[in-house]
Amino acid sequence: MLESPSSRRFRISLLFTVPILLAMVADALMIHLLSPSVMNWLLLALATPVVVWGGAPFFARGWTSLRTWQLNMFTLIAMGVGTAYAFSVVATIVPFIFPASLRAEDGSVPVYFEPAAVIVVLVILGQILELRARSRTSAAIRNLLRLTPATARRIVPGPREPGLRGAEDLPGPRGPGLPGVQHLPGPREPGRRGATFSSSSRLANRRVCRRVRRCAIR
Repeated sequence: MLESPSSRRFRISLLFTVPILLAMVADALMIHLLSPSVMNWLLLALATPVVVWGGAPFFARGWTSLRTWQLNMFTLIAMGVGTAYAFSVVATIVPFIFPASLRAEDGSVPVYFEPAAVIVVLVILGQILELRARSRTSAAIRNLLRLTPATARRIVPGPREPGLRGAEDLPGPRGPGLPGVQHLPGPREPGRRGATFSSSSRLANRRVCRRVRRCAIR
């Protein structure tokens, strides 16, 4: 089975995002294996493929929404992820341009590579789930359409031909809304030439036939 582009993009982006999450958890637990400056460069190397390559479709849609002035969800995603990533890149490469109040003891500046990468991965996952849900919905609708009877038979008063007992065939799905209608699957189901009715359906059909006979006598 061929892998879809969205699935491949999600798998590769997740591979780069997991180390970023682990680094974030380690920092929250006060586990510092590397200096903040070195950690920022490592996060830059891990987050760049996720944001630039994994989030490329979102930036394209966000730019289109701004250009056409039809703002949507991708506008917010592109602006939020782009701002966080751009600030973090500048803070990693040239931290000395920021005020001293924002810099740590070693001169590094806090970065936001983690939320930028995580947001991209979560949005890709949402797109995959949405596509799967749409595919299953379309398949269910197609299966329901296959159950539509090819013809329907309505019992009517008047001249009766041998074997029909005062009935006329109605093409298409018009029959279900008419009284005294029998659904005939026709050639849609191989091996079946007529419809199978339950006891209640047969009883209802007999009642309709009696009414038709009475109307014909009157």
